[in-house]
Amino acid sequence: MTAAVIAMTDEDYVPCYCPDRILGGQVHDLLRTELADGSILWLIPRCQEAAAEPRRLPRMDVRAEAPLRARTCDACASLRRRDRITRCPLVWRR
Repeated sequence: MTAAVIAMTDEDYVPCYCPDRILGGQVHDLLRTELADGSILWLIPRCQEAAAEPRRLPRMDVRAEAPLRARTCDACASLRRRDRITRCPLVWRR
């Protein structure tokens, strides 16, 4: 039996660089618990958690350090400023 992951505050997220050929690479907020769990291969950024079909990021592309010209995702930055509480079904996470 698995339990749903629920993010409650900004402390539950870590900003990580995610290369993206379409958007040119951005810094997205990702859940700490998902980054700590090595069995999760696809990560869902904070800006996609409430989406009906979230855009997943492959774990192997996520980096802790961003290049100097990396841009922070506008949606993740907005949610960070509002300290938005986001809850989503576990089925989207796996």
